[in-house]
Amino acid sequence: MDTAAFALARENKIPILVFSIAEAGAIDGALSGRARATLVAP
Repeated sequence: MDTAAFALARENKIPILVFSIAEAGAIDGALSGRARATLVAP
């Protein structure tokens, strides 16, 4: 993501979940709260 995307998310109060897609099962793990992830909330 670039600065403009972060700004749009912040202005529209859209949270961003940041995680590595290089790890197996990362998407499922991040969405269920079992994997390493960072929530960036406005």
